[in-house]
Amino acid sequence: MTFTTSVVAAWVCLSRSWWPSPYGELTGPDRLLVALIATVALLIIGLIWAIRVLHVIGQDRRWSW
Repeated sequence: MTFTTSVVAAWVCLSRSWWPSPYGELTGPDRLLVALIATVALLIIGLIWAIRVLHVIGQDRRWSW
């Protein structure tokens, strides 16, 4: 959850031009790189979430009373 929040926060800062940089404004390639990293991170998080959900749904639960 923390990783997802930090990725979304970076995405929002990038889109609103709130990026704190000691080197000045971000240029086009910098924005593209940050957006690419955020997109890949969110895709990986979504894939892990989907696998975990499908694993829980697909479990064979046999209760012995």
